[in-house]
Amino acid sequence: MKYKIGNINPIDFSFFIGGIEFFALFLMGLFIFNFDIIISNTFYGFPIGFFGTFMLLIIFNYFCSKTRYGLRLSCCNEKKLVKKVEPWSASIIGGIFLFILFVIQSYYPWIPNYGFYYGRILMGFFATFVAVIAGTFLYNYNPLKFRIWFGDKLFILNKVSVLKVGLFVSFMEAMILPIMFFFLSHSHSTILYAFSGFFAGAIAAFVSSLCYNRFAGKRFQIEFSV
Repeated sequence: MKYKIGNINPIDFSFFIGGIEFFALFLMGLFIFNFDIIISNTFYGFPIGFFGTFMLLIIFNYFCSKTRYGLRLSCCNEKKLVKKVEPWSASIIGGIFLFILFVIQSYYPWIPNYGFYYGRILMGFFATFVAVIAGTFLYNYNPLKFRIWFGDKLFILNKVSVLKVGLFVSFMEAMILPIMFFFLSHSHSTILYAFSGFFAGAIAAFVSSLCYNRFAGKRFQIEFSV
Protein backbone atom coordinates (compact mmCIF):
# COMPACT_ATOMS: atom_id res chain seq x y z
CA MET A 1 0.00 0.00 0.00
CA LYS A 2 1.29 3.45 -0.92
CA TYR A 3 0.99 6.60 1.16
CA LYS A 4 1.78 10.25 0.54
CA ILE A 5 2.81 12.58 3.36
CA GLY A 6 0.54 15.58 2.90
CA ASN A 7 1.38 17.56 6.01
CA ILE A 8 4.12 17.56 8.67
CA ASN A 9 3.52 19.26 11.99
CA PRO A 10 6.31 21.89 12.15
CA ILE A 11 6.63 21.98 15.95
CA ASP A 12 6.78 18.19 16.36
CA PHE A 13 9.22 17.86 13.47
CA SER A 14 11.47 20.65 14.74
CA PHE A 15 11.88 18.95 18.13
CA PHE A 16 12.47 15.57 16.47
CA ILE A 17 15.18 16.77 14.06
CA GLY A 18 16.60 19.14 16.68
CA GLY A 19 16.93 16.17 19.03
CA ILE A 20 18.82 14.09 16.47
CA GLU A 21 21.17 17.01 15.76
CA PHE A 22 21.62 17.62 19.50
CA PHE A 23 22.90 14.11 20.19
CA ALA A 24 24.93 13.90 16.97
CA LEU A 25 26.70 17.21 17.66
CA PHE A 26 27.14 16.31 21.32
CA LEU A 27 29.03 13.20 20.24
CA MET A 28 31.06 15.24 17.76
CA GLY A 29 32.06 17.67 20.48
CA LEU A 30 32.82 14.79 22.80
CA PHE A 31 35.13 13.08 20.31
CA ILE A 32 36.92 16.09 18.84
CA PHE A 33 36.34 19.84 18.75
CA ASN A 34 37.19 20.61 15.10
CA PHE A 35 34.26 19.94 12.77
CA ASP A 36 36.41 19.84 9.62
CA ILE A 37 38.67 17.23 11.23
CA ILE A 38 35.61 15.13 12.06
CA ILE A 39 34.19 15.04 8.55
CA SER A 40 37.64 14.43 7.04
CA ASN A 41 37.90 11.31 9.24
CA THR A 42 34.96 9.39 7.81
CA PHE A 43 35.37 6.72 10.49
CA TYR A 44 33.41 8.99 12.84
CA GLY A 45 30.36 9.02 10.55
CA PHE A 46 28.83 5.67 11.42
CA PRO A 47 29.19 5.73 15.25
CA ILE A 48 27.99 9.35 15.48
CA GLY A 49 25.01 8.65 13.22
CA PHE A 50 24.19 5.39 14.98
CA PHE A 51 24.42 6.53 18.61
CA GLY A 52 22.94 9.98 17.92
CA THR A 53 19.86 8.42 16.33
CA PHE A 54 19.64 5.67 18.93
CA MET A 55 19.70 8.03 21.93
CA LEU A 56 17.05 10.29 20.40
CA LEU A 57 14.72 7.39 19.56
CA ILE A 58 15.01 5.84 23.03
CA ILE A 59 13.92 9.16 24.56
CA PHE A 60 11.28 9.75 21.86
CA ASN A 61 9.74 6.29 22.31
CA TYR A 62 9.71 6.56 26.10
CA PHE A 63 8.21 10.06 26.06
CA CYS A 64 5.50 9.08 23.57
CA SER A 65 4.64 5.93 25.53
CA LYS A 66 4.01 7.99 28.67
CA THR A 67 2.11 10.86 27.04
CA ARG A 68 -0.47 11.45 24.34
CA TYR A 69 2.11 13.21 22.17
CA GLY A 70 3.96 12.01 19.08
CA LEU A 71 5.04 13.18 15.65
CA ARG A 72 1.92 14.38 13.85
CA LEU A 73 1.59 13.77 10.10
CA SER A 74 -1.18 13.52 7.58
CA CYS A 75 -1.06 10.74 4.97
CA CYS A 76 -3.63 10.57 2.18
CA ASN A 77 -5.89 12.98 4.11
CA GLU A 78 -5.69 10.82 7.23
CA LYS A 79 -4.14 12.16 10.40
CA LYS A 80 -1.36 9.94 11.73
CA LEU A 81 0.51 10.06 15.02
CA VAL A 82 3.97 8.46 15.11
CA LYS A 83 4.24 7.00 18.61
CA LYS A 84 7.26 4.72 18.24
CA VAL A 85 10.20 4.10 15.92
CA GLU A 86 12.14 0.84 16.29
CA PRO A 87 15.60 2.16 17.26
CA TRP A 88 18.04 -0.52 16.05
CA SER A 89 17.30 -0.55 12.32
CA ALA A 90 16.75 3.21 12.24
CA SER A 91 20.08 3.80 14.02
CA ILE A 92 21.98 1.54 11.63
CA ILE A 93 20.44 3.42 8.70
CA GLY A 94 21.31 6.72 10.38
CA GLY A 95 24.91 5.60 10.82
CA ILE A 96 25.21 4.50 7.19
CA PHE A 97 23.74 7.80 5.99
CA LEU A 98 26.13 9.91 8.07
CA PHE A 99 29.08 7.80 6.94
CA ILE A 100 28.15 8.43 3.28
CA LEU A 101 27.65 12.13 4.07
CA PHE A 102 31.07 12.40 5.73
CA VAL A 103 32.73 10.68 2.78
CA ILE A 104 31.21 13.21 0.39
CA GLN A 105 31.84 16.22 2.66
CA SER A 106 35.47 15.24 3.09
CA TYR A 107 35.85 16.15 -0.60
CA TYR A 108 33.89 19.41 -0.35
CA PRO A 109 36.65 21.55 -2.03
CA TRP A 110 35.06 20.50 -5.35
CA ILE A 111 32.25 22.90 -4.39
CA PRO A 112 33.19 26.45 -5.50
CA ASN A 113 34.15 28.77 -2.68
CA TYR A 114 31.43 31.43 -2.58
CA GLY A 115 32.36 32.62 0.88
CA PHE A 116 32.17 30.87 4.23
CA TYR A 117 28.41 30.72 4.73
CA TYR A 118 27.43 30.37 1.06
CA GLY A 119 30.02 27.62 0.73
CA ARG A 120 28.50 25.81 3.73
CA ILE A 121 25.02 26.14 2.21
CA LEU A 122 26.22 24.62 -1.05
CA MET A 123 28.13 21.90 0.77
CA GLY A 124 25.09 21.09 2.90
CA PHE A 125 22.74 20.88 -0.05
CA PHE A 126 24.80 19.01 -2.63
CA ALA A 127 26.60 16.63 -0.25
CA THR A 128 23.34 15.75 1.50
CA PHE A 129 21.50 15.35 -1.80
CA VAL A 130 24.04 12.81 -3.06
CA ALA A 131 24.14 11.02 0.33
CA VAL A 132 20.34 10.81 0.60
CA ILE A 133 19.93 9.63 -3.00
CA ALA A 134 22.54 6.91 -2.43
CA GLY A 135 21.15 6.03 1.00
CA THR A 136 17.47 5.82 -0.04
CA PHE A 137 18.37 3.81 -3.15
CA LEU A 138 20.23 1.31 -0.96
CA TYR A 139 17.37 1.37 1.55
CA ASN A 140 14.79 0.46 -1.07
CA TYR A 141 16.74 -2.65 -2.11
CA ASN A 142 17.88 -4.17 1.18
CA PRO A 143 16.01 -6.03 3.95
CA LEU A 144 16.80 -3.46 6.69
CA LYS A 145 13.64 -1.34 7.06
CA PHE A 146 12.14 1.34 9.29
CA ARG A 147 9.54 -0.05 11.68
CA ILE A 148 7.17 2.74 12.74
CA TRP A 149 4.07 2.67 14.91
CA PHE A 150 1.22 5.00 13.93
CA GLY A 151 -0.67 4.84 17.19
CA ASP A 152 -0.80 1.13 18.03
CA LYS A 153 -0.46 -0.07 14.44
CA LEU A 154 2.91 -1.20 13.07
CA PHE A 155 4.01 -0.08 9.61
CA ILE A 156 7.16 -1.35 7.89
CA LEU A 157 8.42 1.16 5.34
CA ASN A 158 9.44 -0.92 2.33
CA LYS A 159 10.25 1.83 -0.15
CA VAL A 160 10.46 5.62 -0.11
CA SER A 161 10.52 8.13 -2.97
CA VAL A 162 14.23 8.71 -3.64
CA LEU A 163 14.24 12.11 -5.37
CA LYS A 164 11.59 13.75 -3.18
CA VAL A 165 13.26 12.67 0.05
CA GLY A 166 16.61 13.83 -1.34
CA LEU A 167 15.34 17.31 -2.16
CA PHE A 168 13.53 17.73 1.16
CA VAL A 169 16.43 16.61 3.37
CA SER A 170 18.97 18.56 1.28
CA PHE A 171 16.96 21.76 1.60
CA MET A 172 16.87 21.25 5.36
CA GLU A 173 20.60 20.50 5.63
CA ALA A 174 21.42 23.58 3.55
CA MET A 175 19.94 25.62 6.40
CA ILE A 176 21.38 23.54 9.23
CA LEU A 177 25.07 23.95 8.38
CA PRO A 178 25.31 27.77 8.21
CA ILE A 179 23.21 28.18 11.39
CA MET A 180 25.36 25.62 13.19
CA PHE A 181 28.61 27.25 12.09
CA PHE A 182 27.35 30.65 13.19
CA PHE A 183 27.14 29.33 16.76
CA LEU A 184 30.38 27.35 16.53
CA SER A 185 32.34 30.36 15.27
CA HIS A 186 32.31 31.71 18.84
CA SER A 187 33.30 28.63 20.82
CA HIS A 188 33.96 24.89 20.47
CA SER A 189 32.77 23.54 23.81
CA THR A 190 30.94 20.20 23.84
CA ILE A 191 27.75 21.73 25.22
CA LEU A 192 27.78 24.45 22.55
CA TYR A 193 28.18 21.78 19.89
CA ALA A 194 25.07 20.05 21.23
CA PHE A 195 22.89 23.15 21.49
CA SER A 196 24.07 24.56 18.17
CA GLY A 197 22.96 21.26 16.63
CA PHE A 198 19.59 21.44 18.37
CA PHE A 199 18.81 25.03 17.38
CA ALA A 200 20.09 24.59 13.82
CA GLY A 201 18.12 21.37 13.38
CA ALA A 202 14.96 22.76 14.97
CA ILE A 203 14.98 25.99 12.93
CA ALA A 204 15.72 24.20 9.67
CA ALA A 205 13.10 21.50 10.32
CA PHE A 206 10.46 24.09 11.22
CA VAL A 207 11.08 26.15 8.06
CA SER A 208 11.38 23.06 5.85
CA SER A 209 8.12 21.55 7.08
CA LEU A 210 6.29 24.88 6.65
CA CYS A 211 7.58 25.13 3.07
CA TYR A 212 6.68 21.50 2.41
CA ASN A 213 3.14 21.94 3.74
CA ARG A 214 2.64 25.09 1.69
CA PHE A 215 4.34 24.33 -1.62
CA ALA A 216 4.79 20.56 -2.07
CA GLY A 217 1.42 19.85 -3.64
CA LYS A 218 0.30 16.34 -4.51
CA ARG A 219 2.91 15.89 -7.27
CA PHE A 220 5.85 16.56 -4.95
CA GLN A 221 4.66 14.95 -1.73
CA ILE A 222 6.97 12.31 -0.24
CA GLU A 223 5.72 8.79 -0.94
CA PHE A 224 6.34 5.54 0.88
CA SER A 225 5.00 2.02 0.62
CA VAL A 226 4.28 -0.42 3.45
